[in-house]
Amino acid sequence: MKRWISMVFVVVVLLSATTKLFGAFDSPRSGEIFQTTREGPGEVALGLIYFGMVIPPLGIATIPAGIAVAAVDELVVSPVVDLVCLPYDLMQERHGFVIRVRDADGKPVEGASFWSWLSTNSLLDDTIRETTDENGEIFVPKLNRVSFSRVEIRKSGFYDYREHDGEQHHKVYEKDPDADGRIVFDFTIKRKIRSVEKSESKLEWPNALLFKSVDLYYDCELGDWLPPHGKGKTADLLVSQKVEVKDDAKPRNAYRIVREYSTVGAGNGFVADDCNWYDGLHGRYEAPSSGEYAPSKVGWVSCWRWNGAIGSEGSQRIDRSKYMILRLRTRFGEDGKIISAHYGKLLFPTGWGCDAYTVFVRDENERWME
Repeated sequence: MKRWISMVFVVVVLLSATTKLFGAFDSPRSGEIFQTTREGPGEVALGLIYFGMVIPPLGIATIPAGIAVAAVDELVVSPVVDLVCLPYDLMQERHGFVIRVRDADGKPVEGASFWSWLSTNSLLDDTIRETTDENGEIFVPKLNRVSFSRVEIRKSGFYDYREHDGEQHHKVYEKDPDADGRIVFDFTIKRKIRSVEKSESKLEWPNALLFKSVDLYYDCELGDWLPPHGKGKTADLLVSQKVEVKDDAKPRNAYRIVREYSTVGAGNGFVADDCNWYDGLHGRYEAPSSGEYAPSKVGWVSCWRWNGAIGSEGSQRIDRSKYMILRLRTRFGEDGKIISAHYGKLLFPTGWGCDAYTVFVRDENERWME
């Protein structure tokens, strides 16, 4: 019995080592010295150890096997592959990938501090912590099965770039090379130009009205609802909510909520634009002067377990890559032309504990929104 177990053990080690060997030779080389060894033990070794930890009775056999396979991988197979590939690796200069940082005008940003979490599909994950050169670039000498995420870019005079949600993954192995053969990832950071006085606020729906059909008015300057639900003074936005519930006693069990936002007053309205939540300045520097504002409504639908006669319907939130530029408190002269207005933004973030986020520029006719 012991002899049979020993033979199985040896076969597993040899098969695993062979798998790692062929996989290592097939792996694209980045020019790093001892790249294969740096990648850590192969998937077979890690799988044996993992299953042994999840299923303890099997771990008596699989954990020692996994450790043995890992030892063979790291002490024998990988170094052999790296030694064979060493002349090739020493001859390579640009087999990694490039991170390029530019400003909104497309000009390279020198001296930008770049940080990111680097995943190499092994136990030996790393970070990228570099500063851009005169071309706004950072060269990372890694290539095989690499991705990076949670990017942070900082430089004095620019807004911080931060992928705060952690969901954005930049996969090097899926990126097509540029015309010059390099794999390049571009990032844009916005320059700080001119700050203006503004009010910023979270538009939070009152909990007491969560399942009630009601119209509320919001003051963007004071960042509050109008009475009796707040201390706002000027109605800038009308927020209309329509609610349907299956059981009034248990509204959370099945409901359908439609909430719509619209501007209040003649001449006021929205302009839709694209929004990048990572670049620190959400949206444009400057609001359009005229001609594009429309009083159309913008809104979303939220449902939970709604079925029966109406049928089921999934939640439809506003695309968080979009936002609305606002024109508010518009006043007209006797000739019907606009003589003054305030400008701002209506954004729809996720994970901020609110429905919307408002920006109100305090000075009349100031279209700069930075």
